[in-house]
Amino acid sequence: MKVLKLYGHKKNNGGIVNFQNGLEVHNTDSSFTYYHYRTGSVNHSKWHNFKVIRFADQLLSWLFFAFYLFWLNPDTIEINSSLVPKAFKRDRIYAKIARLVKPNSRLVLFNHGWNYDFKNYLFNKNKNSVTEYFDTFDNIIVLAETFKKQIEELGVFTEKIKVITTGINLKDFLNVKIGFDKDKQFFNILFLSRIEKAKGVIEFIESLPLVLKSHNIITYHIAGTGSFLETTKNHPIVLSNGQYFKFHGYVRGKEKIKLLKSADVFVFPSYGEGCPVSVLEALAVGLPIIYTEVGALPDILKNNINGIKVEKHSSKEIAESIISMLNDETLRVKISKENRKYSTNFDLALIHKKLETIYTT
Repeated sequence: MKVLKLYGHKKNNGGIVNFQNGLEVHNTDSSFTYYHYRTGSVNHSKWHNFKVIRFADQLLSWLFFAFYLFWLNPDTIEINSSLVPKAFKRDRIYAKIARLVKPNSRLVLFNHGWNYDFKNYLFNKNKNSVTEYFDTFDNIIVLAETFKKQIEELGVFTEKIKVITTGINLKDFLNVKIGFDKDKQFFNILFLSRIEKAKGVIEFIESLPLVLKSHNIITYHIAGTGSFLETTKNHPIVLSNGQYFKFHGYVRGKEKIKLLKSADVFVFPSYGEGCPVSVLEALAVGLPIIYTEVGALPDILKNNINGIKVEKHSSKEIAESIISMLNDETLRVKISKENRKYSTNFDLALIHKKLETIYTT
């Protein structure tokens, strides 16, 4: 069976690309044959900084896609997308081309998340267009039960909507040893995500002054890149407390695992999510997680079992949760062991098998 997957350039940063690149490890053990078709811009290309180049590239991509489908003749076509303005407009056209050129191929939408403002606009003001979009597909994959319920409310056939989380290659974490220093006085707090306002990075920074009242031998580690990075670095709290902050930039592979392993607490105060891989990686190394209940996280994490939940936009709750976690070594150890064991549910080998079941049923 031939499976054609549409997603971004394989060297692009981002959750969808990292997830698909991770799945490729398991393709060699499959009876399926997988192909990739690039959608969107090439982030590392200087030419794609020009709007006219991006526009021309997109037009050519849609045109070539039709010919590529004729040539490849795939059994299944999977479009990896998110319900955000740019991706919705772009991928809706790919879906129409696929339906027109290969009406008998299975067409699958893997929706990795959405912008809530845009989702509310579509669901309330432009319901017909989004319903028509979802109805185009034979199967729809979403990352959380809450996403499934909201699509069902549009009248989309329930049976074709499947919930599958993202995952991680657990073998990358097999040699990671978890140790606990009972006399530890120095703590590392980790924020690992795209550096955007909506990821809660400002609330993370603003939690520091409160934490310092209880623990002044501490480092706030911020890893990632994004449009809000310079704003973050120039925040007054960062400028006046630079000795407590360390910026790592974009990390991957062994460097990322090393950073995760060195941390004591993982903080993820996002305003909205799909199913963030960084949270699953934090589980795999046994990190207690301070998190907001957004996207798939209510399905995955349980308060006081995998970490501590906080309200969105609350630096005070983040600070109080960090302090509670650092003060209670017994709780940290208990959560750490639970998270390490629990992470086996998110092995990409299992996710890969679930996806192949969808492609054939």
